[in-house]
Amino acid sequence: RSIGIFPEGTRNRNTHILKRGKRGIGYLTLESSVRIVPVGLSYSNTWHPQRISNIDRVLVKIGNPMEFIEERELARKIKLSTSLSPVEKKSALIYLREKITYSIMYQLSVLSGKKYPYKNVVQPPVVRRIK
Repeated sequence: RSIGIFPEGTRNRNTHILKRGKRGIGYLTLESSVRIVPVGLSYSNTWHPQRISNIDRVLVKIGNPMEFIEERELARKIKLSTSLSPVEKKSALIYLREKITYSIMYQLSVLSGKKYPYKNVVQPPVVRRIK
């Protein structure tokens, strides 16, 4: 079975730049054991307010499956940790979700030929303690 998710969270009318990815894709990745297969869509369109856009040609590029084994293992350790406070656990899990989201969005940018202008997230000190 497969499910298609657009991690930008909404339609993107910009054919050159991706919107910031939503953390939900990172959450779903950590909570499941499935591989993520990035699919980049590249197209040109003519946007008309009040009308449906005209899409000329769509180029679909399928990337290699992404496993995120290390991130899932680290999330498991964080959840089971007795040395971390609830706030530290939440912070560490948010970091992992953002890291996964960034990795997926970066792959989508490579496949689609669009820019992803957002920076990778900074690892909080609590994650270093768990590793």
